[in-house]
Amino acid sequence: MSMPRRTLLLFSLLLALCGCRQEGPLERVQQNAAALQEALQKKDAGTVMDLLHADFLAQDQYRRDWAQRSMALYFLRHKKIGVSILNQESRLDSSYSDRAYSSAQVLLTGADNLLPDSARPYDLKLEWWLVDGDWQLARLAWE
Repeated sequence: MSMPRRTLLLFSLLLALCGCRQEGPLERVQQNAAALQEALQKKDAGTVMDLLHADFLAQDQYRRDWAQRSMALYFLRHKKIGVSILNQESRLDSSYSDRAYSSAQVLLTGADNLLPDSARPYDLKLEWWLVDGDWQLARLAWE
């Protein structure tokens, strides 16, 4: 077999292996975090609520109904919403395979026209729980 043909065969094999690679749990957590960001920017409360665990708790006191009301108020107040992630880190719990954690610095902006009329930075701590193969946001805290 000639060298170019062997190289092509090896390259094809590598592509096939990359295409068959299964997503790991950490990648799925990061995908759900990105989906949460996108849903907030699109003002899609239904998708956000689908990502929240049934026992969701924010700041150790606010439940799912609070999240839904807060989103509705913010969505009504602002025509456009921006969620800029300044930095983000996720990790799996080493003791519990059904727990993962993310931390992020986020800039939340709201606008009625082209320019934001409100902007506020947040340091977020998120706890994800694995339920039936899907990662859901169970705990949220911010500073």
